[in-house]
Amino acid sequence: MTRPDGRGIVPRGLLSSNRRLLVNVAGTVAAKGGVGVLQLLILPVYMRLFPDQAILGLWFTVVSLISYVMNFDLGIGNGLRNRLTQALAVRDEDAVRRYISSAYLALGAVTVLIATIALSVSRVLPWNSFLRVSEQAVPSQILVRTVMITLAGVCLNFLVKLITSVLYALQVAAVNNTLAFLQSGLLLAYLVTAYVSGAHPTLMTLAVANAICVNLPHAVATVVVFATVLKTSRPGLKWFSLEHARQVVTLGLSFFALQLLGFALVFNELFITVFFRASEVVSFQAYYRVFSLVVVIVSVAFTPLWSAVTRAQALADWSWIGKLYKILLLVSAVASALLFAVVPLSGSLISAWLGARLPPVDVHVVIAMALMSGAMVFYNMNTTITYGLALLKPQFVTMSIALVAKYPVTALLARMIGDWSAVPLANVIILIPNLVLVSWSVRRYLRAHQQFTDTKDPSTGTRSV
Repeated sequence: MTRPDGRGIVPRGLLSSNRRLLVNVAGTVAAKGGVGVLQLLILPVYMRLFPDQAILGLWFTVVSLISYVMNFDLGIGNGLRNRLTQALAVRDEDAVRRYISSAYLALGAVTVLIATIALSVSRVLPWNSFLRVSEQAVPSQILVRTVMITLAGVCLNFLVKLITSVLYALQVAAVNNTLAFLQSGLLLAYLVTAYVSGAHPTLMTLAVANAICVNLPHAVATVVVFATVLKTSRPGLKWFSLEHARQVVTLGLSFFALQLLGFALVFNELFITVFFRASEVVSFQAYYRVFSLVVVIVSVAFTPLWSAVTRAQALADWSWIGKLYKILLLVSAVASALLFAVVPLSGSLISAWLGARLPPVDVHVVIAMALMSGAMVFYNMNTTITYGLALLKPQFVTMSIALVAKYPVTALLARMIGDWSAVPLANVIILIPNLVLVSWSVRRYLRAHQQFTDTKDPSTGTRSV
């Protein structure tokens, strides 16, 4: 396969073989599908171990709230992903070493700083009041310790999870999802063991188990990768470069800003707890896990494509990116149609899965979940392309609007509707500007670059007059 400028053979890799890309996508979907199945198995075990749904809803809220701290890595992981992909595409071994070492050392410093601040602050926050749980239900000391243990596990994952960015750059996204499968498998094994043995884990022991399960697979993967595939690029002080650190962090900060704006789409559990009751979170989790199976599978299929788009951009293969975008639009439309096909079956699926442990919900709640899931499919599709191209300005504008609008829109819908379907419907409404503007921006960007490439003389690489 020749370069678009006619200067020779494209380095062997994903773009030299669409078959390899398809295999990677299939492996990623299979691994993530396994994660989805494990998540479906985990919830019933949770509900047997914690018959008090208010306590279980509290645990889900704590995990979802603190896990978002993972995004406060200044975007270093995503910055490394794009920079390392470009270095690997052009086979710049020196840059590979320097990007890896600089990213690890920079993130190590950030991890120490974030952990120190977060653990100190968490000791004094009134968690019972914030999470609306009485001290009779969960003593303040127990809740604070649970939060701190969970937070410590998340901060450790800050550093060990950086290996996922390296694996994405190596075009082996399926391995990352295999690690996620192992995380869920370890947690399920712990919960089943606790249930079978008759043990009743407390929130604190659950926090410890969760921290171990989350970090162990990534820690092992880090050791294996730098002992084999990248043994000449192990992180070390001698390869640290301020310039390479600056490049990673500068790009990473843009991703980080978008992650902060992503607050608009997370903390659904917290909004349900604030506007309704903690026990309602369990119902949301049940329906979310059913509908999110489609979202997760499609989004995971898109995951390897981010780095593939970055690689194509480095090689100026705009035609390939344009064709890929059209395919992703079609896949997103089919996935959305499938979500609405699930609506009439969702009640039966929930009953078969969880029995009578959850109260039935109205059909408008199910439709709200389908709408939110469909919107998320298209949002993730746009994110895959724009992040791969580092085309981030349209995301900044629209997600800023979403963040500002999230609370008032949710509050208004909660007052109008009166149940937790207000939360997913609010997500749909605040995503509309993003879905429209970002799609338009991507099309305009690709048309401009394809026209520029088409006007070049393939023998000289210069534009024709």
